Amino acid sequence: MPHFHGSTYDLTVYKVDPADLSQTDSIVPDYSAGIGGDDFCNLIDWKVDQATGVGYFLTELAYSLVQNPPEILRLDLSTFAAGLSSTVVSDITSDGYGNRLCLDSANGRLFAYGFFYDYGAGYDKVVVSHFDTSDMSLVATCTLDNAYPGETQYWKADVCETDGTYLYISTNGYTAAGWQIVRIRISDMTEQGVIGLATEGFKDTSSGYISPGYLYCGARKTSDNKPVVIKVDLSTFTYSDYVYVTSLANEYAVGLCGDGTDLYVSTSGAGGTAGSLNKISLSGFTAGSPVSLSAGNPLGVYLSLSQAGDLLGVTTSTDGSKRVTKFRFDKSDLSTLDSEMTTYTHSFYVSAPLIDYAGVVAAARRYAVQNAITRRR
Repeated sequence: MPHFHGSTYDLTVYKVDPADLSQTDSIVPDYSAGIGGDDFCNLIDWKVDQATGVGYFLTELAYSLVQNPPEILRLDLSTFAAGLSSTVVSDITSDGYGNRLCLDSANGRLFAYGFFYDYGAGYDKVVVSHFDTSDMSLVATCTLDNAYPGETQYWKADVCETDGTYLYISTNGYTAAGWQIVRIRISDMTEQGVIGLATEGFKDTSSGYISPGYLYCGARKTSDNKPVVIKVDLSTFTYSDYVYVTSLANEYAVGLCGDGTDLYVSTSGAGGTAGSLNKISLSGFTAGSPVSLSAGNPLGVYLSLSQAGDLLGVTTSTDGSKRVTKFRFDKSDLSTLDSEMTTYTHSFYVSAPLIDYAGVVAAARRYAVQNAITRRR
């Protein structure tokens, strides 16, 4: 079950051996002739379709002689071969930035969340483009005026999740000050409600997970700056509850994933204290005791679950040493089963979780894909 991660310098995706998490191979996906070969063309998020083996990689921006619109690069992960055409996200425009992807593979949908920057008054609009994955044609676009992305840190990700009927994204400053969760109806890509998290006492949203009837996302409690996980009732689209992840102030929630029974959440650490990993029961919405994360001086570990059910993590170091560390955790006690640290020529951030692909290939061998595309510091 090979895994993969990538580089912001040359848009390379690297293959990683799951036995010891070491790097084994690399490839460059095809991209537009108008981008590439520049330090400012970097990948920000990625998803994989388990049915087709196609990996989708969103560029944050594409700057050559001038800035170009973000682009979705595609890679055949079943063969680890380039050759699939890329798609320019033209609605985000050449003044915009790619932010997050959401893949609804069951319905053949891919959503690209981006935003404009007007170089004067700040982020001007949030844009979400809906693509048909069968031919990567643009289906429709939702534009939110006077909206900011919820997060602009590379070690924290905006909410961008779907339940098949609606798309849910986190924003900042849309309709009111502070952070929001915005609901977009997929059938016509129109905004269908906003939850003002600032009025509920929260800020700094990060990452999301949907279980039947509920959306969960990381945040901080405004009153004490402690990391929490928020619960949103999707039947009424209202804020429901929250639970503390740790008791330490000034930490951020970073990674969030779930298996239908439990949520797994990581924090950033603060003031020289390492980040932590915790588990939250979905049935009781109660948190366990946080486990410290120290390997590689992690800035904040993005979390994901492999097709085999392994809890995976990836992070960059905080000391500028150009290190990326990959983890495999024990889901029961959150201990570290395996970790591997790789030092690169250039320093960068990891901006999204590892993704796992498991497909049937020659000799019935299973493949897993982890893509940790990174950004230059």
